[in-house]
Amino acid sequence: MLPDPDTCQFVKADDLDSFEGLIFDVRTPEAYAEAHIPGTVNHCVYQVDFLEKVPEAYPDKSTPILVYGDGDPYKADLAALGRLQYLGYSNVSILEGGLGSWLAESRDIEGEGASSSKTNSEQILSLNSEKTKVRWVGRNLMNQHNGEIAASSGFLEVDASGSPVAGEVIVDLRKMTTEDITDPTLASSLIGHLASADFFDVENHPEASFKLLSVQPIEGATYGKPNFSVSGTLEARGRTLNLEIEALVEPIEEGYVFQSNFNFDRTELGALYGSGKFFERLGMHLVNDLVSMSITAFFVSK
Repeated sequence: MLPDPDTCQFVKADDLDSFEGLIFDVRTPEAYAEAHIPGTVNHCVYQVDFLEKVPEAYPDKSTPILVYGDGDPYKADLAALGRLQYLGYSNVSILEGGLGSWLAESRDIEGEGASSSKTNSEQILSLNSEKTKVRWVGRNLMNQHNGEIAASSGFLEVDASGSPVAGEVIVDLRKMTTEDITDPTLASSLIGHLASADFFDVENHPEASFKLLSVQPIEGATYGKPNFSVSGTLEARGRTLNLEIEALVEPIEEGYVFQSNFNFDRTELGALYGSGKFFERLGMHLVNDLVSMSITAFFVSK
């Protein structure tokens, strides 16, 4: 539970020079390294050992402490104040407006400057197939199965602002696994059936792909939620299915990560086995038409 801002003490940036006490930047070490207020120390409120490290370093609970994060609408500063009060610190305040207002007033900062993960030019990045995860979930009337499909190749193109403009992830259906069945014989039977003409006809169509054709940013998207609406295609069994999905695309140290969860109708790709659209009185042989996919794709500079 975050403290009520109305019960918190705030310090204006103009008064920081006269503040006598400790000033904590409570954001991540990466954010601190990029830019921080001179003379401050980093104690990330998101780290699980925050409650242990601070009292070890500063045992005097009457020490004046000022905390700051990025500022509105983010709440790292409130979270830090609440945790410090929980530890018994009695003189904790918040920098009004956080680092955001400090930067808006062109005040001095320290740090490495712009993050190396950000871009100021167009880039085409390659898929890191070893790190990428493509997961599937299929369901029937009484149960569900899940597993992974190995990614083989792909790319992501981003514009000068860092927004994706095109991309592709190709998977090898011959390297499909199931995770919920531990018996090797039963697992092999399920994968064999999924690979057959009843489902994805892997012998004739060993690869499937998702292509990103166009994107639109989602207004007001907060960090950790999908920030782009994506128009694309899913290609399998020699057929193409148009998709409209949402994705989270963010820069990371080595490139970009693309993350999306979506459903598709397998029957639109010709996988008709057990579908109530095409077969009557299936009973326990009914298989859900919708398949769930989860893609976490990592793209790195060539």
